[in-house]
Amino acid sequence: MAVWLGPATGEADREYTRVYPPRSNHPPPPTEVPASIARAYEEACVVLPLSPSAAAALARRALQMVLREIVGVKHGSLNAEIDAARTTLSGWIIDGLHQLRQVGNFALHPSKDALTGELMEPEPGEADLTIELVSALFQHLFAGKEAAARLAAVVAVRKPAP
Repeated sequence: MAVWLGPATGEADREYTRVYPPRSNHPPPPTEVPASIARAYEEACVVLPLSPSAAAALARRALQMVLREIVGVKHGSLNAEIDAARTTLSGWIIDGLHQLRQVGNFALHPSKDALTGELMEPEPGEADLTIELVSALFQHLFAGKEAAARLAAVVAVRKPAP
């Protein structure tokens, strides 16, 4: 179901804006991403405008699913899972994933301001960056394989007959 907002006059030449579900500026996951992981990522993208904290939590969930199901690390704390992926993933990705973990920890376990005792909200853009990092991880793990498969198909077609 979609909800559109438009002029009250009902004029056909006026622009309408889709307000639900919100559109995401993030790319869709590659087709090779397993459905359950893709769904968690897509949900994070959809809820981002409504709840950045929920989006960060969903993106973190997608991350753990990738680490466990694709990279093959054993279940544990997210910190331990990221460290276990060091043998498979590049250092820059590991560093980014640790930063994502810290944002996710904040979203899931907000801290209180030392002076006022009020719950602190995540900084603007943190959830968006979390989703972007998961997207970058998808590209790192899956886009190269897709490009290699396309290249192999082109080479097979152009290969001269014996």
